[in-house]
Amino acid sequence: MVRTTKKRILVLSAALTVFATLSLSAQAPASNAAPPEAVEQPNASSQAATPPPAPQAPARTPVASDVMFGTAFKALKKYGFYSRRIDPQVTAALNGLRAIDPALHCARYYGYFMLYHDSKEKIRLNTPTNDDPIAWAILMAKAINAAKRLSSKLQATDDDSLYQFIFQTMLARTDPYARYLNPTEVPAYQGAQQIAQAVQAPAQQALPQTQQPTEEAAATAEAAPEPFGIQLAGGGTLTQHDDNNLLMTLPAIEPGLTDSIRAAFKTLSEDKEAPKFKQIILNLSECDGGDLNEAAGVADLFLNQGVIASTLGPSNESQHTFRATKNAVYSGPLAVLISNKTSSSAEMLAAAMQDHKRATILGQRSLGKGTVQRMFNLPNGGALLLTWAQLVRPNGRHIHKYGVEPDNTTS
Repeated sequence: MVRTTKKRILVLSAALTVFATLSLSAQAPASNAAPPEAVEQPNASSQAATPPPAPQAPARTPVASDVMFGTAFKALKKYGFYSRRIDPQVTAALNGLRAIDPALHCARYYGYFMLYHDSKEKIRLNTPTNDDPIAWAILMAKAINAAKRLSSKLQATDDDSLYQFIFQTMLARTDPYARYLNPTEVPAYQGAQQIAQAVQAPAQQALPQTQQPTEEAAATAEAAPEPFGIQLAGGGTLTQHDDNNLLMTLPAIEPGLTDSIRAAFKTLSEDKEAPKFKQIILNLSECDGGDLNEAAGVADLFLNQGVIASTLGPSNESQHTFRATKNAVYSGPLAVLISNKTSSSAEMLAAAMQDHKRATILGQRSLGKGTVQRMFNLPNGGALLLTWAQLVRPNGRHIHKYGVEPDNTTS
């Protein structure tokens, strides 16, 4: 019992020292999305004054946006962006065009969808009787085409910009982390994922050292032992903090990270020149998350049993439970550093360590972004980045908006 208490004190003392060195000052996290623009509705008198005989919409002609919005609405419905009615989402989305031309306005009124320009009704469309995504996609396409004919500002705006305003207004109502990716952004996003998957960390790689400019300094450096360091996937490092502690810093959680950490521990056990240590400090203070499967894999390296995390969403494929596989590579003392920059899958990793009492959590409350995003391709080459599921920690609590509270708070 005394020996266990001494080890715990050593872990806390060393971790607090590292945390102070890293200077984790409290900063308010930047908002990930602007609040949705207020949607102005026509007053009651103007609605009541609208006569029953309404302007008729022109006959429908095939437009590319039919397919575009149909694909988008199917994804939005499948993943719970509207549970029963889609018409409020469509109305808000089309009112997003007011950011381009303030003279435009859309409203719903007794089974009709109306388009106004300069406060005058210009077109009235029958709304679909159900939430069929294709029917609403056709209505949206008609409304946009009519708005273009009325507004020179919309005519001068390219389609990608129109989609940006429409989708961002719609998505901001239910998910501040969702966004529309235009066709030029999608390859960069996919490329980042491919690069991350291609990362293969070497078994051991010395961290770059600054060369000494003088002969005397060079002689001193030659006589001194080379600092220990192993490069991990995603820009992570495993270094010797002091005589008793190894510091594992993870700036991102990318594919290949679990394998690179496992290889690093193999090096520590086989390399006679590797430093001896009593505990590990896992630094997640600057980690904004990343690959969910990799986060579960890293947690599995420190746990021998139990649930690591679960995902909950509106579809069956978004519900999953990650469990430890009894393949832990390290069972010694562990401390985890977090801050208000720690988010997403990094929070999942910290929460798993805390709930299983596997580590002492130090620092500041994490960001509280416990959501999982997924990309859905659109016919124009763009994509929607939608929240696919929410993260649930082993104790059953949601991470989103709540974050992970440290066991010991430091400033």
